Order: sequence, then structure tokens, then C-alpha cells
Amino acid sequence: MISILLALSLFGQINTPASGMEIPTTLIGVESPIIADQYVLLPGDGLLVTITGKTNYSYSALVTYEGKVTINVPLGSMTNENGLSVPRYGVVDAIKISGLTITTAQDTLTRIFNTYLLDIKAKLTLTSMRTGIVFVTGEVQYPGTYSATPVDRVSQLITKAGNVTAIGSKSNIKLIRAANERTDINIEKFELSPHQVIDIINYIGSMPKFHPKVQAKMMYDKDNLYVIFHVKDRYVRCLTKTYNGPVWEDAACEFFFAPDSGFPDRY
Repeated sequence: MISILLALSLFGQINTPASGMEIPTTLIGVESPIIADQYVLLPGDGLLVTITGKTNYSYSALVTYEGKVTINVPLGSMTNENGLSVPRYGVVDAIKISGLTITTAQDTLTRIFNTYLLDIKAKLTLTSMRTGIVFVTGEVQYPGTYSATPVDRVSQLITKAGNVTAIGSKSNIKLIRAANERTDINIEKFELSPHQVIDIINYIGSMPKFHPKVQAKMMYDKDNLYVIFHVKDRYVRCLTKTYNGPVWEDAACEFFFAPDSGFPDRY
């Protein structure tokens, strides 16, 4: 059996002070863009707060240990090193947004900012994700603690731990989030399932001179949808390193689906 314990008391630890925070030039790679309606903000997430409307400016902030983000507004003017008069910004409040999605937090901040400024809109951009400590124990090569982000998959955590031992199995994984919140996961059931293999043979435009062999499997249960790709390729391209970069130009597999058949273009 393999157990994965999320150390919630440490999850979201802040490694950078809120003051003087800069937008990172390199970001953690993710398989797909973060969806603002789904990503839940917690302490340690880095944000770019952009104010637009009759007043326009932006600033960087971290969600604090208390789950708050600062409200920074113009408080007058100051003279810069070139002798020019520029706006002077200061913190006037801190609002709790922990537990809210990015979209809901934007709406909350817009309401708050409009008590200080006229006709403005607040926009949040996720610039860095919180990291936390995960304990991986049981039949893995290297049991221990590992750093993880909110978008890391269970299979990725097992790979970090050196994969399963010779007597280990991916069929009995316990994901423990809290004392009374446990989830049983069976990765092996999906990987070894006899379900039909889908050969990806359709192309946009003419077939290229060289193309990898791509297969996929799909399964679902009452809670989840599972997709796995198997690719055989002679040339692997992996150049994109930026968030929301052109990953489709690299060697990549993507899966799109529309959960609402009434709106097939909303995948």
C-alpha cells in the first residue's frame, strides 16, 4: 500500500515577503492554463492586481498567512529620482480572499476598490502558485517528504518518490488530506484496463511527413473522467517554459471536452 499525506498545516507556506514582491520570470510548468473559475486561492499564492477604469495601475501581492491580500491605492504624489512627480501608493486595507476562486476574488476586490476609487475594475492574475509538503510512504523506492503544487497529480508524486517497489502496487493508494478525509486511488486499474485503445489518426490539414504513433484510453466513474496517452516518437520537442506559452508547438497531447452538450464550443 502507498499512502500520500498532504501536510495541510504547511500547505501554502510563503517563501517571499509580501513587500517588494516581483513577478517571477520563470514559472512552474503546468499541463494546461489555470482556470480562474476553478482555482481556489490560499496562503502563498502570488498575484498581480491590476486596476483599470478612471484610475489605472497594478501591483504584486501574496495571499498572506491570514488569507488576505492588501488593498493598495494612490495616496498622493512624490518626486522620483529624475525630479518628476509620480503617484505615491500605500496600503489602506487587507481583504480576505482565501478559499475563493480567482474570479470570485476579482469581484470581491472590485467592490472594495470602488469604495476608494470611482468606476474601476480589479483583475487578478496568478503569477505564482503556493507550494506545500507531501508525505509519501509505503511501497515506494524513496519514502519521504516532497514539495508539491496544487496541480500536481498523484502519479507525479509517486514518480518523485522513485516509483513503486518490486512488491508495490498502484492499486491501493491512500490520499489523506485530513484526519477524516481519505480517498482510495487505483491508478493501476486504469493503466491495465482492457478498455478499447483509441488510435489517434485524424489530422488537421494534410498528414505530415513524420508523425508519432499516439494512442489513448478513456474511462469514467461517478466522480472522475480518466484519460491516458501513449506516444511513440523519435523526436521530442520541449522548448516552452512560460506560463500560457505555445505548448502546442512542442511535443504535447491535449484533451478537450464540453461537459454541457448545449454549449459544445465551451470546452
